[in-house]
Amino acid sequence: MRFPQFALLLVAILVAPAAAQQPANPVTSHYRAYRAALERGDLATADTEATAALETAQLDPHSTGTVAALAMNVALVRLSEGHRAQALSPAQLAASLAGNTSSHVDPLAVDIAVKRAALQVGDQSEAQLLAALNAAHEHGGLDEYVYDGAADLGAWAVTQNHLPVALEAWRLAVATSSGSTDADILSKAHALIEVGITMFYIDVAQAPPSLSHQSQPLPLASGSDAGGYHPNVGILTPLAEAARITRPLAMRASSDGRMTDAQLQFSRASAFYSAELSLLSLMNVDPGEGTETSFSRYLMLPAHAGQTACFPRVIPQPMPRFPPHERNQSQVGAVMTRLVIDDSGRVTNAQVVATVGGDAFARSVNAVVSRWRVERGSSSVGGCEMGMVLFAPVTFRFAG
Repeated sequence: MRFPQFALLLVAILVAPAAAQQPANPVTSHYRAYRAALERGDLATADTEATAALETAQLDPHSTGTVAALAMNVALVRLSEGHRAQALSPAQLAASLAGNTSSHVDPLAVDIAVKRAALQVGDQSEAQLLAALNAAHEHGGLDEYVYDGAADLGAWAVTQNHLPVALEAWRLAVATSSGSTDADILSKAHALIEVGITMFYIDVAQAPPSLSHQSQPLPLASGSDAGGYHPNVGILTPLAEAARITRPLAMRASSDGRMTDAQLQFSRASAFYSAELSLLSLMNVDPGEGTETSFSRYLMLPAHAGQTACFPRVIPQPMPRFPPHERNQSQVGAVMTRLVIDDSGRVTNAQVVATVGGDAFARSVNAVVSRWRVERGSSSVGGCEMGMVLFAPVTFRFAG
């Protein structure tokens, strides 16, 4: 969750009286509880406390200047919870007050919140939200709101099968994730992955019926069966870029040994990239020299600081079984595995962490991956150690 910047301004407004040793303000107390709940990811409590802060402020004539911002808090947290209809009333309240100089909210940001809350099937609400997002993006300084709104619209439009709208929204999300913080990088990677996936959906929708009977899992065809269909090799570029920017973050191990958000994003990008590249290969389509597709789909995390890790060679025996239904339906898939390897090369823990093509592919790999082993690769340097966490892709494809 990306915390909106207006909340930081409101902290100064509300906390200042307490810092001056004035009597406790109930609005301040509820607001602090709201912020604390946001920080720990407890959206339900954040909603309760934001609502209480707003209702208390509406009863206090000395707090009228904060009502718009407090209403915006309520609207945004409800949107984050997925409660679109319940977010509309506080968003509209904020909009009605946003023109006042004392409101502490930007009218363009409030307009995005109102139009996010008003999204519904069968009207012009998608176009209206997209217009609001573009206006805020052109204005500048509202990237947090534009990103969240664009991501919301992108996900919504995919569920409605409005793919051109989804693609425009996700590209706008990419454009507003230009920061260098870890959160900004992960937000951009997420948007890039969604751009690639949406491009794939559009590509399949334009394919002949023999190829487009399903968009997920991936349909498979040989070059001779494609009927003149030419897949979009540009799908690979945003996926490769997502993997490239997340790799440095994914190389950082978590303190508790669990998978990090960066490792999950890298895994998603790598799995989908692997499946798409395999599909292009099986259709005899060359990605082309001008396509930015080259990156390592493997990720190695040494077991301890200062370790010189060996270059691993995975021995995937027994091999996973191609799921019969997926084979009969001419589908191709890919998964990303996370392997914990001891000094002898034995896999001590294994799991599938990202899947493209359906759960059947994940189940097939999970059934055998714990019995795999890893050897020192020929390019390993002397004195290297095998202990590591290895992320490695597995691609399902027909042999010919």
